[in-house]
Amino acid sequence: MNIKEIEDKFSTTSDIKDELIAQLLNNESLRKEGIEYFIATPNREFAKTLLNKVISKRKIDDFEIGSGDNIMYACYLLGLNKKIEDSLLIWKAKNIDFDTYCGIDVQLKVFAGIDKTINYLYSLNTEESLKAASYLEECNETGDFDDIENYYSKEQLPWWI
Repeated sequence: MNIKEIEDKFSTTSDIKDELIAQLLNNESLRKEGIEYFIATPNREFAKTLLNKVISKRKIDDFEIGSGDNIMYACYLLGLNKKIEDSLLIWKAKNIDFDTYCGIDVQLKVFAGIDKTINYLYSLNTEESLKAASYLEECNETGDFDDIENYYSKEQLPWWI
């Protein structure tokens, strides 16, 4: 099955079965095909559903589907849609547990722009959004975003893809 067929199944059911998620996430060439496909034709609902399912799997200790690399992959697909409001879902993914907090790339949070994301999070004025905004400011000050253009470059995909 290819990525278009997986997306077509999602379009008819509004769901992604665990078997298809495992197929997508455990096949390096399908992962790369997914990135190329969703760069050309972003599908926010597919990406949100995938990320929510991967988060759920992580929370029940299913580390095959809920691995850090798979969480980052799902975050990346969601980030391709450039919807600032999705930054909180990616923050949620980063904060599942200690390992995801340490291991999920902070660069995934600022897909819509560093300042724009920080300002958006502050504008929400919730406990979680303020924590996220403060964290991003600290990361920006320490240089974590100095090479952000390359992080989202089609020519230089992150190592975990």
